[in-house]
Amino acid sequence: MGKWVVDSNYLRSEKLREFLARSPKNIAVLTDYSAMEAHSGVTLITIFKSMEIVSEFPHQVVILRHSSAASLLRGRRSDLRKRLINEKITREFPEYCRKLKLAKAGDVSLQQELLEQGRISALHMERIRVLVGTEDLRESLKPFASIFTAEELRLGRRKKPFSDAMISKLASEVVRLAAVGFAMHQNISKLPPAEELTNTFLYRFALCGCFLSLGWASAGGAQMVKSERLRNDVVDLNFVSFATFYDGLLSKDAKAIDIYETAKDFLKSDAFEAAVRYKYRDFKTSYSRWLRDPDIAAMRSALV
Repeated sequence: MGKWVVDSNYLRSEKLREFLARSPKNIAVLTDYSAMEAHSGVTLITIFKSMEIVSEFPHQVVILRHSSAASLLRGRRSDLRKRLINEKITREFPEYCRKLKLAKAGDVSLQQELLEQGRISALHMERIRVLVGTEDLRESLKPFASIFTAEELRLGRRKKPFSDAMISKLASEVVRLAAVGFAMHQNISKLPPAEELTNTFLYRFALCGCFLSLGWASAGGAQMVKSERLRNDVVDLNFVSFATFYDGLLSKDAKAIDIYETAKDFLKSDAFEAAVRYKYRDFKTSYSRWLRDPDIAAMRSALV
């Protein structure tokens, strides 16, 4: 029982219906990417199919804030899960389901609303496709593969415990990637306090991203991954990162579940937490100088 984040590939699964029917305390947690992928494609076909099961249990659905809004939230432990929820949209979900039923029955004005949402979703997903299709992304992932030795990659691939050296390397990279996320977000003026870092969405996205990159590195590097697979993996990080705040991840993707479980284990690790705190303390002292790095400054300028 509990609140489980639902991957878009699980929305049409009979196992989701069984999960929700099993207990009224079982809650399906939907992210912004759930909505975008449900609206993509032929909207007036995909949206009805994707929302059919959750529409049967409208009071057992929680809608999370948009990823960009979640990125702004502080990492205080109190009410952490609650702060991620879009209370207004969640309250309105039963009414949304009612409108979906009317649209499916032929209400033209409601169908037009769905088509507009489909257009917006398609634009966003296309931006992701273009991003992961560039060599810039693949090049940016190469340094991650180089920080681990071939033997360390082999240990990671076999799910062996990380050595102290591997924990230190991973902590450095997670802190760096989280800092990139904070730096790229125009509404974040400074890094969060150390005691809040690991409970921020951007930190957890960075952590899950590191395990994704580690998997790519173990398989020969991101340059060996097809663009469509790369896009799907990046989109899956949204579901996985949000799921680390809740009770589990419902997904048909074994890789996504593996990253989720690994991330949860590391979030519980006192040794890894200590390594992250140590690396973060050192990084904060040089953050202002790091922001002036030509590559970081160029990326920040591109977002203005």
